[in-house]
Amino acid sequence: MYIILFKNLTIGFKMSANQGKISYSAAVLMSINIMVGAGILYAVGPMTASVGNVSFLGWPLIALLLCPIVWSLIQAAKLFPGEGGFYHYCATGIHPLAGCIAHWGYFLGYMGTAASVSTVLRNGLATNLGLGFIEEYPVLFNLVLVSAYALINTISLSKISKVQSIATLLKLLPIFTVLALMAFYFKSDLSVDMSSIGGLGATVSTVIFAYWGVEACCNIGGL
Repeated sequence: MYIILFKNLTIGFKMSANQGKISYSAAVLMSINIMVGAGILYAVGPMTASVGNVSFLGWPLIALLLCPIVWSLIQAAKLFPGEGGFYHYCATGIHPLAGCIAHWGYFLGYMGTAASVSTVLRNGLATNLGLGFIEEYPVLFNLVLVSAYALINTISLSKISKVQSIATLLKLLPIFTVLALMAFYFKSDLSVDMSSIGGLGATVSTVIFAYWGVEACCNIGGL
């Protein structure tokens, strides 16, 4: 969740404040952390519930759809070096007003995403940990959560990069564990139920949420 506010509110400010550079390895791990967000860990269950074991096709499908966006961002980063992001690209390449509209649209879209993930987080804590008071006082929970985000955003990017590097490794651990366990559970007669492939479209919104954030990786390019 911190990543959502981090990439929309903090990066541009910290870059303009010239708070130092980050290492290449830190940039790579931060980019992975942005891309491998809560979506890829949360999405598997709902996707499987929607279309069964054919749901894995949703990942390459959306990756293919996002290829033009990724390619465009790569070209924009080459044409307009330095600070990245929609505002910089649109303001420099078109007009400052276009940059303002583009970034505000992106910002408001992510605020909706932040609100959705906050709700999922609150419900998850209440259900899995039995913290019923969280559901009884949602406003208080949101206030504490936003305050925590605000405090984290006061930390310099160089320090945040170290924290995020550790967080990225911890986040990748369950993914690598599942991949390793496949060697023990793999069955030669494993088949895919293609009869449910017609419902693959139901996975689009979930997968896009997991992938979205690629633009934020451009924001740290200047550092």
